[in-house]
Amino acid sequence: MAFKYSVSGLTLGFLGYDFSEEPELILNAIKSAGFDGIDVFDNPNNRNTEQIRRVADSLNLEVPEVLGNWGGDGRDLAGGDVDTRKKAVEYAKESIDYCVDLNSPFFGFCLPQPSVTEAPISVMPVETLKSNLVDGLKEICAYAAERKVTVAVEPLNCYESYPCLMNTLNETMNVIKELNCDNIGLQPDVFHMNVGEKSITDAIKTFKDHIVTFHMNETNHFKFGTGHADVKGIMQALKEIGFSGYMTVYMPLLTRELFNMAFRDIVDEGAMPMKANLDTILTETMEYIKYVETEIG
Repeated sequence: MAFKYSVSGLTLGFLGYDFSEEPELILNAIKSAGFDGIDVFDNPNNRNTEQIRRVADSLNLEVPEVLGNWGGDGRDLAGGDVDTRKKAVEYAKESIDYCVDLNSPFFGFCLPQPSVTEAPISVMPVETLKSNLVDGLKEICAYAAERKVTVAVEPLNCYESYPCLMNTLNETMNVIKELNCDNIGLQPDVFHMNVGEKSITDAIKTFKDHIVTFHMNETNHFKFGTGHADVKGIMQALKEIGFSGYMTVYMPLLTRELFNMAFRDIVDEGAMPMKANLDTILTETMEYIKYVETEIG
């Protein structure tokens, strides 16, 4: 069975594109490159449902997932005060309604830490954070279940999330088991797994029954082949476990790095392209992925 591929709308900004501003241009480029869909990064201020649905339907593209915008203020489901956690739950419910409007079967959840890093040890006890998280996720999953939406939980590495809570697939499953909900699963991400897992392929095989979506990217967030991700081995492992969900591909960090270089006076800011060529990047990415898929047979 061939894999299905989507583009992470969250990472389009790395190339200088804003999906909320130019969905038609982006969706046409995605279709032209051979992708099957796009995971929409939720913008609470611009949920342009009708336009996205109209263009996606006309191109026969799916919107497999709404990626939760969990980095926003007041969306901490584990720490903070009671009101903050309630607001996080309400945000999730609004986003799940957005999933329904877009016919998206998945809603993406992750747990970024507060703006001031707490690595390597959280300020609040891990058990307190976990208890808060479980309470919030139970309510979110119940709301999603009524609307036939599955919550896809992405473990984040310990430097971008609360340490020792949901940094690995195993830690995340410990939380999921306490929920006793049927509509929640794992969304492994190669970049984060590279930090937290002893073996990416072993982790995939160990938790094969719980993986609902998968984020494929490089270990350095740049183009495939510039890091040390064993893309072939990872795709082989996904094939072996019979993974039939969407594999979401991240767009590489191109424009952002150019801006960083300009800030450090390494390159002339005036000479920088404001946008990477979307068609070229998408096509090259799909060609690489399809080549690897052919290699594993």
